[in-house]
Amino acid sequence: MPSSVSTRVLLVGWGTAEWALLSPLLDSGQLPNLGRLIRQGALGRPVTPHPSLPLPIWTSVATGVHPDRHGLLSPAPLHTRRQPALWDRLAAYGLRGHVIGWPGAVQAEEIPGVFVTPDFGAQPLPESVSPARLADSLAELHLPAAAFPPAALQELLPLAHTIDQRYDDRLGRIAHALAMACSLHNAATYALAEEPWDFAAVHYDALAYCSVHYSEFLPPRMAHVSPEAHEIYRDLLPAVYRFHDMLLGALLDLAGPDAAVLLAAPFGYASAADRPHKNTTSFTDHQSWITRPGLLCLRAPSLPADELLYGARLVDIAPTILQLLGLPAENLDGRSLTAATNPVALSSDSEGLATQFLAMVASDAPSPADEQEQFQLAGVYMSTGRPHLALPLLETLAAEAPEEIRYQRTLAQCCLVVGRVEQAETLLNDLIEGQEPHAWAYYLRGVIYSHRRQFTLAEADLEKASSLGENSASLHAFLGNIYLSKRLSAQAEAAYATAIRLDPASPDALGGMSALHNLRREPERAAELALEAIALRYETPAAHLQLGIALARLGQWARAAVAFRATLTLAPGVKSAARYLDVVNARLLPQQRA
Repeated sequence: MPSSVSTRVLLVGWGTAEWALLSPLLDSGQLPNLGRLIRQGALGRPVTPHPSLPLPIWTSVATGVHPDRHGLLSPAPLHTRRQPALWDRLAAYGLRGHVIGWPGAVQAEEIPGVFVTPDFGAQPLPESVSPARLADSLAELHLPAAAFPPAALQELLPLAHTIDQRYDDRLGRIAHALAMACSLHNAATYALAEEPWDFAAVHYDALAYCSVHYSEFLPPRMAHVSPEAHEIYRDLLPAVYRFHDMLLGALLDLAGPDAAVLLAAPFGYASAADRPHKNTTSFTDHQSWITRPGLLCLRAPSLPADELLYGARLVDIAPTILQLLGLPAENLDGRSLTAATNPVALSSDSEGLATQFLAMVASDAPSPADEQEQFQLAGVYMSTGRPHLALPLLETLAAEAPEEIRYQRTLAQCCLVVGRVEQAETLLNDLIEGQEPHAWAYYLRGVIYSHRRQFTLAEADLEKASSLGENSASLHAFLGNIYLSKRLSAQAEAAYATAIRLDPASPDALGGMSALHNLRREPERAAELALEAIALRYETPAAHLQLGIALARLGQWARAAVAFRATLTLAPGVKSAARYLDVVNARLLPQQRA
């Protein structure tokens, strides 16, 4: 038996967590349990890789590898994964784990613990529970939608009594989603309280369901939403967040203060100015509503309280849990987020993974079955830093289906990332000269011009993209950079402000605003903004550069040197960082001699 770092580890999954909603709720104390977890542990904001689909994402969380390795690129049963999940690895060492409501599980897996599929929330069938001896006990804890307490619905929707349910069935669907959450929560609390465990994973999907169907009712009122519907449903999502915070509190109490706890949500769902308009194709495209970053909280014995997790990824969750339990985390794409704790090595007489999972790790070679899976695989490669593997897939897709604009767009992006700028520019020029104008084509060509320092051409293309409806935070951040390069401070500030309004968690916009304040000789504010950008995405060389400049102007030479070294580590070609570092080191030398 390995020597564990933590006696127990609890993993809680929320289908979504939107920072534009979370932040004011946390600030006002309406999410006391999440607030307690954040204060006691470390907070990260992971950027979820593409495709932003629940099954690939949550299977990566469970396995610690990217979708190209676990093989679930499109809807498929969880048990067909090609890599072992956390509970499989734990079982190989005799540890007990409970798994409740994990996405993609269509049949209860036999593990040394309790396994309950998401379908249990809708109907407590025997095949949704393992071990079978608990099926009857857990069935008694199931809450049918019709039995969801009216008082609870009234608390979530104070105007529920005004809904004419002959024509509006949304109240029933909300009750169904929350009753499913309650049923799975009841199963989880039973397992935590009545069955021995070393690890538990509990996933709730009601937040994602309510976000998908009711974000359009949030204030400010969207043009297509009637005033009556807006008044009824406007406060539903904050209430659902408070409901999930209450469920989290119960899990934390059962886990106890000494347990390590991770809470994860892969992404947010647009809730303010970034919501797609009804009269656009984006309105019905789930991916267009996705916002980044997600949420990752970690409370563990080896981590100081109230810290930030820089560069945290969802794929890091599995190795972190393995390390907390003293198990090896080998051959995974993620890394542990905790300090090194010397996990045990496999002994020569250890069987390692359970025999039935040896086939899963025998081959990592992906074999996408259809066009959609090939595109999703390309997205995985693009968003996990392997664009050279995505390029041939995208070239084939674009050649075989030239009418699919999304293939053309992603191919152009991939060409830019791998340095095939001329190929990308040719593709974009052909699209721009075509019959239908594409805002994103102007945007990407503007990016090319910007990197060539052809700022006038870049400005024209980016503004054209904006006029055609491309209203992303990244576009306005690029515009801000161009205005700043021209010393047009007012225009730059307006562009950065627009980007931050669209996405308060845009590291590019925050880093640009930091540069603006450095230009204005306001180092304190510049440092604050740069630190915020770095917390959101550590791999942002420009933010480290601006932080170094601000700290140097504040006379904090040692910290400035750290920032400049980080800049050069992330982007060795930034000559200005090297020059600044030489100056800072010259300042530090007399202090070191003293």
